Amino acid sequence: FGFDRGTLDISSLKVSGRSALPGNGVNSVNTSDIYLAGGNVTIGGTLVLSEVVSTAGTGSGAVSNLYISGGAVNLTASDATVAGVAVNMARSSVAGTESTANIVLTGGTTTVSGHIQKHGEAVGATSATLTLEGGILNMSGNRIGGA
Repeated sequence: FGFDRGTLDISSLKVSGRSALPGNGVNSVNTSDIYLAGGNVTIGGTLVLSEVVSTAGTGSGAVSNLYISGGAVNLTASDATVAGVAVNMARSSVAGTESTANIVLTGGTTTVSGHIQKHGEAVGATSATLTLEGGILNMSGNRIGGA
């Protein structure tokens, strides 16, 4: 998905999730890319980047990539499962699965009104990366990572 002008207001967003075996019974990895290159973007509900839960089969996975290269992005979400969290990255509650979440900032202004964290539930393998290569990141006094 890409967005580069105008106004985008989203109440919640889950990027790349796996919760069960596909209909064909073959394990796979869901990969999703979001490109925010301009305009005014607000994500006002829950922002979850990559999760594997429930009955996902061994070998399943999820990969989320959020690229912000321009515009004004406001992450005002509050994750209902973890108080004070705006962005919850890389959850894997199933053994033998993998969850990967990446945020890459190269431009624009990103304001976060809550914590950015790797999800606390990690039964399977998890990886969460935040890369700041340009732009402005305003954490509004919140933290990146654990407590």
